[in-house]
Amino acid sequence: MARTLAEIELEISSLTEEDRVSLMGYLSETLCKPTDPQIEAAIQTELRKRLSMLEVGEARWVDGDQALAEIEARLHSKHAKL
Repeated sequence: MARTLAEIELEISSLTEEDRVSLMGYLSETLCKPTDPQIEAAIQTELRKRLSMLEVGEARWVDGDQALAEIEARLHSKHAKL
């Protein structure tokens, strides 16, 4: 007999935080994974390129909020010049 969603949710709530994070990653991968092998290959190529750039110092990690603020500032700056 299949378990109900409520039963599964109850079981999940008893997991450790680490296990819930792991489960969330798994679920995210199963929902968001591209089905086209060419898309997946392109994503993997880009990830390897960006990791390599980080390793050799050609790029740096930036906080997401900071990155969005920098992009917004650039867009406002370009708009003001028009």
